[in-house]
Amino acid sequence: MAGNQPAAQTHRYDEQIKFLLGSGTVLAGAAYTLTLDDGSKVTGTTDADGKTERITTPEPRTITQANLLPNVAFCCSRQAENSGGGGEGGIDVELSGVKTNASALGSSVIEHKVEEKVRPLTPGEIDLAKKVFGTSVDYSKVKVHNGAYMVGAGSNAMTPNGEMYFPKDYYKPDFSTLDDTFRIWFIHEMTHVWQYQLGYSVKWGGIKIQIKGGYKYAPGQDTPRAYVYDPAKDGDKSMTDFNMEQQGDLVSHYFDAVYLSENTATHRTHVTNLPFLQKILTGFIKNPSDVSLLPNSTKIEE
Repeated sequence: MAGNQPAAQTHRYDEQIKFLLGSGTVLAGAAYTLTLDDGSKVTGTTDADGKTERITTPEPRTITQANLLPNVAFCCSRQAENSGGGGEGGIDVELSGVKTNASALGSSVIEHKVEEKVRPLTPGEIDLAKKVFGTSVDYSKVKVHNGAYMVGAGSNAMTPNGEMYFPKDYYKPDFSTLDDTFRIWFIHEMTHVWQYQLGYSVKWGGIKIQIKGGYKYAPGQDTPRAYVYDPAKDGDKSMTDFNMEQQGDLVSHYFDAVYLSENTATHRTHVTNLPFLQKILTGFIKNPSDVSLLPNSTKIEE
């Protein structure tokens, strides 16, 4: 807790807040700034249970607002950058009925759920996905969230649990109606859905890639290290030799080369690389339900 607060003996009122998403996921490790009704602010980081430190005041105070921001984020920021637009620097949450009080002093906890906006896949999105994933995915289980998986995750889309979480600046009501950049991004995220539904731990894979620095840019590169593949060097590999982010790009780039036609340098590159993509994805194209195609590595290309 930050800021100048009265001496301990004057703390006659307190409260503690536990933050959760509507799905029940606790917001652990989220940096927070709480605003009180007198304009003062309290800062800190939620614990493993999503709880703030105890907010203590010498008199009852209403906690009116919270700004939440996680301490880490992973997955797919490059796609967001390519799509243009700004990032999300945190989410302001309006609080109602949250006050420091003298009841159960030192032990009271009030839960607050950060409401999520979520929808199923649209028919158009399902049609796009079926072009590459066929019937290997149960599309009825896929949800698209208007809001990041980790509140305030900036420009990072995440698909850790078979559902897509897009920061509010990048969420769209139907990705199938947009330009090809967004369609490619959608198929990349759908690859993580495919991985998850076939049994791969996307969340754990993302954590390991993050630990290895895979979501950082190498000097002189415009692509985070985890996504890089090299058609000139990787021709003898199989799909399973690529990490989960490389697989996402391989599948989405194949989708672009075969099914899209926007006359851009990116599209032309994907078309040029199509023989390589077809070779790597031979098993996937033939049978996307084959679980042996899932990543067996979180290796980062050097």
